[in-house]
Amino acid sequence: MKKRSAVTLIPRVLILSLLVTSLASPILAQEPISTELKRKATPAPKVDERPLYAPDEIVVRYEDGLDPLHSGVQALESRFGLVPIKFNESIQYHRYRLPESMSVSDAILLLRGDSLVDYVEANYIYYLDAIPNDSFYDNYQSVATDLAKWYFDGIGADRNLNAESAWDVTTGRTDVTIAIVDSGIDLDHPDLAANIWTNPGEVAGNGSDDDGNGFVDDVNGWDFQSNDNNPNPDLGNGIDDDGVGGPDSNTFHGTFSASCAGAVGNNATGATGAAWNCKLMAVKIFTDDGGAFTTDIADGISYAAANGADVINMSFGGGFSSTVQNAVNFAHGQGSVQVASAGNGNSSSQQYPSSLNFVISVGANDSGSVLAGGSGDLDGRASFSQYGTAAVDVVAPGTDLVGAAVLSVAEGNPGAPSYFLSSGTSFSGPTVAGLCALVISKGLDVGAGLTNDDVENIIQNTANDLPDDPGDSPNGGSSWDNHGRVDFQAALDAVSGGPPVNTPPVADAGPDQGGLVGQNISFDGSGSSDADNDPLTYSWDFGDNSPDGSGVSVNHSYATAGTYVVTLTVDDGQDTDMDTAVVTIDDVPPPSGTLMYFSSLGNRSYPGLSGTMANEDIILYDSGSGAFTQYFDGSDVGLGSAVMDGFVLLADGSILISLSASFSVPGVGTADDSDVVQFAPTSLGPTTAGVFTLFFDGSDVGLTSNGEDVDALSVNNGNLVVSTTGGFSGSGASGADEDFFEFVGSFGSSTSGSFTRLFDGSDVGLGGNGSHDMRALHISLVDGRFYVSTVGNFNFGGISGADEDIARFTPSTLGNSTSGAWDLYLDFSTVGMQTGGDVTGLFLIE
Repeated sequence: MKKRSAVTLIPRVLILSLLVTSLASPILAQEPISTELKRKATPAPKVDERPLYAPDEIVVRYEDGLDPLHSGVQALESRFGLVPIKFNESIQYHRYRLPESMSVSDAILLLRGDSLVDYVEANYIYYLDAIPNDSFYDNYQSVATDLAKWYFDGIGADRNLNAESAWDVTTGRTDVTIAIVDSGIDLDHPDLAANIWTNPGEVAGNGSDDDGNGFVDDVNGWDFQSNDNNPNPDLGNGIDDDGVGGPDSNTFHGTFSASCAGAVGNNATGATGAAWNCKLMAVKIFTDDGGAFTTDIADGISYAAANGADVINMSFGGGFSSTVQNAVNFAHGQGSVQVASAGNGNSSSQQYPSSLNFVISVGANDSGSVLAGGSGDLDGRASFSQYGTAAVDVVAPGTDLVGAAVLSVAEGNPGAPSYFLSSGTSFSGPTVAGLCALVISKGLDVGAGLTNDDVENIIQNTANDLPDDPGDSPNGGSSWDNHGRVDFQAALDAVSGGPPVNTPPVADAGPDQGGLVGQNISFDGSGSSDADNDPLTYSWDFGDNSPDGSGVSVNHSYATAGTYVVTLTVDDGQDTDMDTAVVTIDDVPPPSGTLMYFSSLGNRSYPGLSGTMANEDIILYDSGSGAFTQYFDGSDVGLGSAVMDGFVLLADGSILISLSASFSVPGVGTADDSDVVQFAPTSLGPTTAGVFTLFFDGSDVGLTSNGEDVDALSVNNGNLVVSTTGGFSGSGASGADEDFFEFVGSFGSSTSGSFTRLFDGSDVGLGGNGSHDMRALHISLVDGRFYVSTVGNFNFGGISGADEDIARFTPSTLGNSTSGAWDLYLDFSTVGMQTGGDVTGLFLIE
C-alpha cells in the first residue's frame, strides 16, 4: 500500500453471497440418471479473506444518466485517468478500470463530491456463504416423493403450502417466464429441459444478433461471467478456488434454484417445481466458485427484464448497492415481479437485493419432515433464516428440499444430471418465484390484468401468519415471518377476472418539505382515505435508493443534499394509489448549535430515532435543535458486533475508525485493536455503503508491545492523536492511559514515524483513577480545546460527571507539563442519552 499524507481535519460547518445453508447432498436419483448415493465432503472452516470488491474498478452513474459521449463525462474520465470498460444503457452506469496509481478508496473520495456524479461505488463482489454440513442427510429414507409432498402440501394433518389444490387450478402457462439469475441452469437436465426458455427473436447458431438486443445467439439466456451465450453451469476443476465452501460449490446452485421454481411436473421424473409449465430463463452471473460483481448482477437483472421475464429470482445477497437498486427499478418498470432470498445469517439485519424496493424478500420456515430428520415443526423458523419485518416479507419451506442438480468435477462424473437434498433461503425464494408465476398465469387465464405490484400484494396478503417460535435462537418474536408463510391456494383464490368492483384508495403524502443532511424528516400519510373503509397499508419510497418505509407516519434522513421525490403508495388489498411530496435537503446547514457526532457503548435508543443504535454506529446530535440522526450504520458494512473505540471525520469525507478488539474488517482482514482503518463512504445514514482500507498499523510503531488498545482518537494540526487502554509504549514515547500522544509520520500498511506526549493527564487531576481512562477525544478545530469522555464516572479539576458526559479542557500548556482548566461541557443524560451509555467516540463541528 502506498504511503499516505498527513491527516486533515474536516473543514465544514455543520458492499453476494449465494444463500445456501446446508451442504447440498446428492440423493438417490431415479433411473436412468443415477443409482449412486453421493455426498459432498464438508470443508474445514477457514477465515474468509476473499476480496469484497474489484481492486482496480469503480462504478459511476452521472446525473441525468449521461452517456459516454457527453463532453463532461469524457473530461472527467481524462482528468482522473478512468478507462471505460462498459456502459449499461438500461440503467446508465459506467464501469471503469482505475489507473495503477489510484486505489478504489481514493477514487470514491475524489469523485463523490463532483457535481456531475450521481453516485460512485466499488464494484462489489458477492460470494457463496460458508456451508455447514447437516445431520438430516444421514437420517434420510430416500423417499423423495414424500419429501416433496411435505414442502409443497404437507403430510397428514400438517399443512404447508397447499399447492396440490392450487395445481388443480393452474400449473402455470408456457407464456410466463421465470428468470433464474444465478450460477447457470443445466439446460439438458431431464427434469428441466422441456421448460427452458427459448428466445423467440433469435436464430440459434447463426452468429447474428437477430433480435437486436445486444446479445448474439442468446437462445436460452446469457452468461455474464464469461460474456457468452452458454448459460450452462461451470463444472469446475475439483479445487476450492476461493477457499470457502469447498471445491466447485456453486455449480449445482442455479440448477437447484430453477428446479424449485419450475421443474417439469407430472412427468414421472425426479422432482416437481412450483410452476410445472412455466419457462425458465438462464441468466448466469456466478461461476463454479467465487463471487459475482455488482455490475454482472445489474446486467443480469436488466437483461432478464428487457427480454420479457415475468418473474426474476435472485438467490444471493450482500450489502447495499445503488447500481443493483437501479437495475431493480428498471425491472420493476418493465413489469417484472422480483423475488430474492432474505439471507441465512440468523439475524434481523437487512440484506440486499432482498431488502431493496420492489423485491419480495423470502425467509425460511423449518422442516416438518421426519423422513429427513426434521424437527416436525412446520410452523417454526429455520435456524439459519433471517427474520423480522425489516428483513423478511414472507416465508416458505427452506429446510430439506429436494431438487434437480448437475454434478461437478469435485463430485465425479461432471455434467451428469442428479438430484440433491439441500437447505437455505436460496431455495425458499425460487419456490415463491414459482408461486408468482402461477398467480400471473391465472391472471392471464381470467383476464385480471395484474400488475407486478398486484402480484406482490397478493403473495403477501394471502400468506398465513405463523406463531412465535419459542425454540429459535435468537428469538424472532411473533413477527419473525412478517406477512407469513405463502399459501398457493389462497393466492390463486385472490385472482379474479372481470371489471373491478373495489373503489381504489386515495393517497396523500402530505406537503412538500425542506430539511438538512442527516436530519430526520417526518412524513404523514394520515390524509389518505378509502371510500370502502378498507384497511390501508402504507409504503414510502424516499427517492434516495434506500429501503422503503411502512406505516401511516414515518421518519427518514438523507445522507446527501438534493431534491427528492417521496412517493407514498397506499393499498387497500385490491387496488393502490400513489401521491408524491418533494423534499429539498440542504448540504451545508447553518447549524443551530454545535453538531456532535458520537458513538456509544451498547444498544441505545435516542429521541426521534427509530429502533436502537448499536456499538458500531455513529449518531449525530444537533445541540441547538436537540435532534438525533443516524450518521453511520456499521452493520451495513460488516462491522456488526464490533465496538467503535474512536473515530475522526476527515475533510475528504472519509472516516477514520478504531475498534475495541481485533476484528475482521471487510476488505482489510483482521485489524488489531491498535490499528486504525479508513472508510470511504458511497452512502451514509441508514443505508451506509463504502470501502475500508488500513490507515494506521499500530504494530509497526510499537503499539502491540504492551497490548495497547487505541481507545480514543483525534487529530491535531494534521497529525493523528491517540490514547490507549492501559499504559502506553510506542515509538518515541511512553505514558499512562489518561494521556494523549501525537503521531507524526506516514500511514498505510507500512506505518512509520514517532510519538510525542501531547497531554499528560496526571498533571491535571486524572492520574491514579482507572475510571479516568480516556474513552473519547475531540480536539477543537476552532480553539484547540480538548473534549473528552472517560471510561467511568469522573471527578477532577473541580468538575464531576458520568461516563456519558463530556468534559472540556482549555489548555494553558501541553506536553510533559500540561496545565489548564476543566469545565463540564455536556451532561448527556439531560438531552436523551440513557444512563450508562459510555461515549466511545466523539467529533464536533462548532
